[in-house]
Amino acid sequence: MEDNQIQLLFELASLYGIETTNYGTSTDRQHLHPSPEALLAVLQSLGAPVQKLSDVQEAIKEYKNKQYEKCCDPIHVTWNKKPVCIRLSLPSGHENSRACFFIKTEPGEELEQVLDLGLFPVSKSLTTNKKRYIIKNITLPISLPFGYHRLNIYLLGISRSTLIICAPFKAYNFQGKNRGWGTFLPLYALYSYRSWGAGDFTDLKSLLEWTRSLGGSIAGTVPFLSSFLDVPWEPSPYSPVSRLFWNEFYLDVTRIPELKECLPARRLLNSTVFQKELESVRKKTR
Repeated sequence: MEDNQIQLLFELASLYGIETTNYGTSTDRQHLHPSPEALLAVLQSLGAPVQKLSDVQEAIKEYKNKQYEKCCDPIHVTWNKKPVCIRLSLPSGHENSRACFFIKTEPGEELEQVLDLGLFPVSKSLTTNKKRYIIKNITLPISLPFGYHRLNIYLLGISRSTLIICAPFKAYNFQGKNRGWGTFLPLYALYSYRSWGAGDFTDLKSLLEWTRSLGGSIAGTVPFLSSFLDVPWEPSPYSPVSRLFWNEFYLDVTRIPELKECLPARRLLNSTVFQKELESVRKKTR
C-alpha cells in the first residue's frame, strides 16, 4: 500500500468525523492507529463510496462537492447571544438575490429576517463538478436567547435548514449567583462499615445526604459504567465495556427487591462461610 493512499484514507476518515488515533489502556498509554481495512469498513458503514484504497481520492472529491451543494452546514454555534454568522455556498447567479431567514427559537418564538445577499462580500469562489459556487458569510442582525433554535433559509427555489446553538461562555449555578461547593470521591473508595469492601450506591446516597446536611450542593465521583470484572481486566473506570449499562459491582445487594423472593440467595448471604469472608474483606479496608 502506498503512503500517499494511506494519507488520503486518513483524510477521508477525518472528513467523516472518524477518530484516526487513540491511546491504549491507562497503564501502557501506547499510541494506536486503526488499520486501513478497519477504516475502510467504518467508512463504508457511514455511506462513503469506497471499497478499496484506489476509491479514496474520488470519494474525497465527492464528499467536498456535496458540502458545497448543501448550501450551509447542518449546525452553527454562536456565543453569549452574539449575532449568528452563516456560511452560505451559493450557486453562481444566486449570490445577489434576496433571502428569507426564518428562525423558530427553542421557547417557540418565530423570527423572520429578509436580507439582500448582494450587500455581503464574496469570501471565496470555486468551480466543482462543472458548477461554480460563491461562498459568503452572512451575519444575521438577530440576538437569540440561549438554547437550540431551528433556522430555515429560502432563496430562489432553494430551501435549507440548519440548527443554531446559542451557548453561554460560562454556566452559572441554577440556584443563584453564589458559588456552590461539594465533595468528590471515587465510588469504589467510598466504603463504609456496612459495605462489602468497596463503596456502593447506598454509600453514594449517604455521601449525598451528608454533603447536603453541611450546605453543599454537589457530590461527584468517577464513572461507574460496566467493566470487565474477570482476569485479566482493565482497572480504569474510564475504559468501560459499554456506556449503555451501569457497573453491577456497585450494587448494594441487600437492597435489591428480588432478594426478598430468592431464598437460596438469602441463605448464601446469611451463611457462616459468606459472613466470615465478608468480615475479612471489611477488616482489610478499615
